[in-house]
Order: sequence, then C-alpha cells, then structure tokens
Amino acid sequence: MADITAVFANLSSTESSNAPTGATAVGTGLDDNIRMQSAHLAGARDACGWFGLKLTTVTGTNTVAASVAAQGSITMAPTAYATGQRFHFIPAATNTGATTLNVNGLGAKNVFFGGRACIGGELKINQPVVVEYDGTQMQVLGSLDINTLTEDTSPDISSDYVETYDASATGPKKVKLQNISGITKLNSGTVTSATSLDIVMTSYTAFRNKLLVFDLLPATDAVTLALRFSTDGGSTYDTGSSDYSYGRKVHTNLNVDSSDGADANSIQIQSSIGNASGEGIAGRIEILHTVSTTLWTKAIFHCASINSAASVDLVHSAGSGVRRAAQDTDAIRLIFSSGNIASGNWALYGYN
Repeated sequence: MADITAVFANLSSTESSNAPTGATAVGTGLDDNIRMQSAHLAGARDACGWFGLKLTTVTGTNTVAASVAAQGSITMAPTAYATGQRFHFIPAATNTGATTLNVNGLGAKNVFFGGRACIGGELKINQPVVVEYDGTQMQVLGSLDINTLTEDTSPDISSDYVETYDASATGPKKVKLQNISGITKLNSGTVTSATSLDIVMTSYTAFRNKLLVFDLLPATDAVTLALRFSTDGGSTYDTGSSDYSYGRKVHTNLNVDSSDGADANSIQIQSSIGNASGEGIAGRIEILHTVSTTLWTKAIFHCASINSAASVDLVHSAGSGVRRAAQDTDAIRLIFSSGNIASGNWALYGYN
C-alpha cells in the first residue's frame, strides 16, 4: 500500500508535509509510491486538458498542421485525441475560410469558433490562439479581434445579426440588421450599355421604404428618364397607359420654371437629358410602401441633369408619382425614352 495520499487536494507544496515521512526515504511501498506519483501526474494531465500542449512547426492557412515537440527524452505528444485536450499555437497565416487542424498526424479536425465552423479571420498570423477538442472538433477559446474578420460586403438584413448590449438585461444580445433603426445599404452596382437599370428587391421585404441614389448617362441625346414598377421580381413591369400618375416641378439655371403632370405608362422623372461627356442625370428617388398590398406605391424624386439644349445648362426636377393600384412592388426599372443607358452607377438603401 502506498504512503502517498490518493487525494490530489491533500498534496502539499511543502515537501516535509507530504508522505512518506519518518526515517525511511521512500516509504514502505516503493513500487506503490512510484505508481501513485505517476497516477497524480496523469490525473493532473487529464484534468488540465494535457496542460495546454504547445504546438510547433505550424504550417498551412486553412489546412493547418502542427506537432508537439518532445521535451528532452520525454515524448509529450498524445497518441489519440481526447475530449478536453487543449493546444496553443501561433498560426503561420490568417485563415480565410473553413479550417482544420491536424496535431501530430492524428487526423484533421474542423476548427470552430462560437459553435460554428470558421469562415475566415478566426486565426490571425503570428497571434497566439488556444483550442480545445470537444470530442468532435477543435473549439477556439477566447474572443475575436474584429479587425481580423472577413468583411461581409452584402449582408442579409433579414438573417444577419450584430452584437449589442441590452441595458435592461445588463448583458449582450444579438439584433437583426433589419431591426436597427436608421437607413441600411441594401445593394449597389454599375450599369454599362444596358437598355434599362432593373433592381430586384425581393430580398429586402424587411424594409417598407427604399431610397435609390443614381447617376446615369444616356447613349442618346435629349431623352426622358422614366420609372416603372414590377410585382413579379422584375419578370415584367407595369406599362399600362394609365398605370401611373405623376407631377413635377422643373427649374433651370436660366431661372425658368415649369410644371407638368399626367396619367401615363411610367413616372416621368426628367426630360431633355443630354448625352455628352459630363452630362446625364443624377439624383435620388424614394419609393414608399413597397411591401404593402393595401397602399399605392409612391415615389418622390429630386434630380439634377444637364439639358441637351444649347441655351439651357443645369436643370433641377422635383416631383412625385404613384402606381395607381395597391400592390407589393418588388422590383423597379429606370429606362430612357430612347436608346441605352451608356454608363452609370447606383446604390439602394432601405428604411422603415
């Protein structure tokens, strides 16, 4: 029977307080004492996740391989993965997507952070990281540096979250982007040699109202820019002769005012737009009640254009229009009365 206690908590860091005591140096059961000491060491190893083994010779970006170096004549590497094992290492590269870690050739295990597979930026080059094997995959421990993450340039406002602090709950929570007050950028792009600018909004139903900011140059001189709506994701657009009503006020740099309006097959934004370099039209259009099936979709616009006439330069138009029917508008089209859109850019925003 060993003189050394089998209770780990009863061991003391003061040598003279530990068994065996007395005249004999090794106690009455040398073999039992040696086995007890080994059992304590193994128990501490397992309870502490193998003490957090240091990985060396780390290679790879998303397929990471590393090894546990021997310490003198002692082999420190495990012979198999075990739940609770911890490893710390310094990545050789910043990961860019789903990532695996293979320790000492025991097999590649997926690396997770926060309960999900890596998507990029969880491991940063030359920044120490600790992982724990949970029996299935390696879990990154600790928090992330936001500057290491891969940017999401097209977030899904109805599914993506941001972390916030809830004062009433005195703790962190997650909030969907669509529930954050203010204006949210939904999409943007460019247009070149196209018959029209069509923007499908089926993914943005979380926002009742949309704001379109645009800058377009027509391929043909002296054209009118018109706006139309769709209810089938842009497969077709409403073009009936009295589908829309609009009214607008026009003011030029020659201090000439005019106004007009009509029932028409589109909402007329501006006329006589020039196509020379530096001309064209730029502005913003607010589209209201886009997801309502009981309200008419309305548009409010403010635009500046360069007129095609030699006697007129800058033209400002302001007005509004309406689709003369209650509908769920899920796509919009900007189109010139003749010819293509030579070039342009646009951005769509949403708000409630």
